[in-house]
Formats: sequence, structure tokens, C-alpha cells
Amino acid sequence: IQLRWIREHRMQKTCLSNYLLQKSLMKIKSVLTEFRFQTVFIFLTGIFFITSPFLNSQSKNVLLKAQAEEHMSAGKYGEAINLLNRFISANPQDAQGYNLRGLCYENRKDYEKSVYDFRSAVKLDQKNKTYNQNLERVVKSWETLHYNKIDGFKRVMEIIPDKPENYLEVGKCFKNLGIWLEAEKWYDEYIKRENLSADELIRYTEILAKNNHIS
Repeated sequence: IQLRWIREHRMQKTCLSNYLLQKSLMKIKSVLTEFRFQTVFIFLTGIFFITSPFLNSQSKNVLLKAQAEEHMSAGKYGEAINLLNRFISANPQDAQGYNLRGLCYENRKDYEKSVYDFRSAVKLDQKNKTYNQNLERVVKSWETLHYNKIDGFKRVMEIIPDKPENYLEVGKCFKNLGIWLEAEKWYDEYIKRENLSADELIRYTEILAKNNHIS
């Protein structure tokens, strides 16, 4: 009887130990599961907070460009330029912004700014056929405009030869066309009649540098 009692007592003790061990393992499993869930949650939350500003920024950029294109379709090029200025500031390596703003300037007959923007677009995306065609078209319009201005000022000079501003304007036209020797020649004629302003002195210095006439 005593031996039987000892055996039963040992079995009960073993069962109790197994039960406690099983409960402990279940608790550990529960804790680990909860820990993994929290870790994943924290990880996903971190990704959200990291990417959220980027996604918001991208959405704003898309919206800016879309609104600018709507203004362009409506012929509101000034409003479109304001939006594209913001788009380009946020995306200085995006050729689309420069191309769109170049189109706006072209439609406003501001060929100088249009040329600069199309050049920027082509520089960023050299193989883009549309950007290259836009640049080529506007350069021709810009050149035609300057040559017409030059002819106009020369006709005025035949009537009023001593007005200094006419010589300066011809010099500026040649400078914008990149014809540096002619630009220097007409600036020199202006200097004979008038002192250079601070801004014109900077432009004249640039012309001299292009012609290698600065010692």
C-alpha cells in the first residue's frame, strides 16, 4: 500500500510539473507572439512616418504640375509660371518643369527666359526630341526678334546718330545672340557717348572676357 501511494504521489507530481511546464511554455509563446507583433507594428509605424513626408511631397509636386498645366490650357501663363517656379524649386533635376515654364515664356513672347528654360530641359534630358525641338524653335524666334531690333535701332541712328541708348541696345542684342565682337564694338560706341552703369559695366566685362580682351 505504501509503495502504491509513493508511485501515485510521483505520478501526480510529474503531471503537475508537466502542466506547469506547459503553462510556462504557453506564456512564453504568448509573450513572444506579442513581442513579434509589437516589433512588426513599430517597424511598420516607423516606415510610415519616414515615407509619409516623401509621399506628401510627391503628391504636392504632382498637384503643382497639374494645376500649372490647367492654367496653361486656359491661357493663364503668369499663374502657371508661379506654380512652376515652386515645382522647379522642389524638383531642380526634373526636366518637365523647365520645359513647361519655357512654353509659358514662349507664349508670353519672353524668348530669352524661354531659351534658358529649354536649354535647362535639354541639359537634363538630352535625348528628348520634344525638348530639342522646342529649343530650336524658340532660338529662331529669339534670333529673329533681336535682328529686327538691331535693324530698327540702326534706322533710328540714321536720323538721331548721337542718342547713346541706341548704341547700347544694339550692343545688348549682339550680346544676347552671342556675337561677342559685334557686342563689344557697339558697347564701345556707347561708352564714347555715355558712362556705363554698374550693371552695364558687368555686362561689358563679360563681353571683353569672351573676346579675351581683358589683360
